[in-house]
Amino acid sequence: MVDDDSYESRYKDIFQPDRILFVNGILQSRRSAEIPYHEALVHPAMFAHELPSRVLLLNCGGGAALREVLKHKSVTKVIMVEEEKEVVRISQEFFPEYHDCSNILGGSRYCLDDPKVELIYSDIYDWADAQYEQETEPGFDVIILDEIYYIDDPIEEEEDLEFFLFSLLSPGGVLTEQVGDSLPVNNVHSLRENGFQRVVNYEEGHLGFSYPWQFVMAFKNNELRIAWDYAASSWHDGHIGRRLLPTLAGDSSLFYFDGEVMQGYSYPSKRADIMR
Repeated sequence: MVDDDSYESRYKDIFQPDRILFVNGILQSRRSAEIPYHEALVHPAMFAHELPSRVLLLNCGGGAALREVLKHKSVTKVIMVEEEKEVVRISQEFFPEYHDCSNILGGSRYCLDDPKVELIYSDIYDWADAQYEQETEPGFDVIILDEIYYIDDPIEEEEDLEFFLFSLLSPGGVLTEQVGDSLPVNNVHSLRENGFQRVVNYEEGHLGFSYPWQFVMAFKNNELRIAWDYAASSWHDGHIGRRLLPTLAGDSSLFYFDGEVMQGYSYPSKRADIMR
């Protein structure tokens, strides 16, 4: 966009052309909605946990989920496992803002350069299986799984993956995953069968898709969570402010997510009857 002092050039964030990423023919991301999407994917689980330190990102090679995780002061280690190297390369080339942590206080120019981050290229099932067998790493406080788009047998392999992920979580750990525009009953039942004591869902309708996008959050134990079960939005706002790194200017590093959004997510959606 030309810098000609026009109204459009002065508000490039509004008028810049949209850019869309497809992987294997499946829509994975669009620039116009990436911030509300990744804030919805990451922050509910991060705040539902008492104080997340170790975070595992699966199929989040686009980079923006990592950017959101690194806004949390308590995070000391992030492992990101991605199968498709091309997703990372293309995202860095065409969606550089996804990888930009320079406006976060103490952040790196590129989020992947943060010393807390370890990027591993591997099949996520093979990697999770190997970690389960080795039992060498401490548990993860939060595991974030973006949509699975490349597996041959999604039902069988996803059940295996959920078993491995349950074992990789710390005792108070939280798993969250994006499941598209519908809430699959098999997914919910599989999470419970693999040990998760509580499964909830929430939806976000401001992502530029035809329908509200669904997210599932699974807790390893059944303890009540202040941030999810009964906190008021005013409590959330103070809680969020204390736990997040600000921008370089001292402002909130979030754009859409706040206490009211978090409280709204905790209310059952119209599709929540299948969770019972």
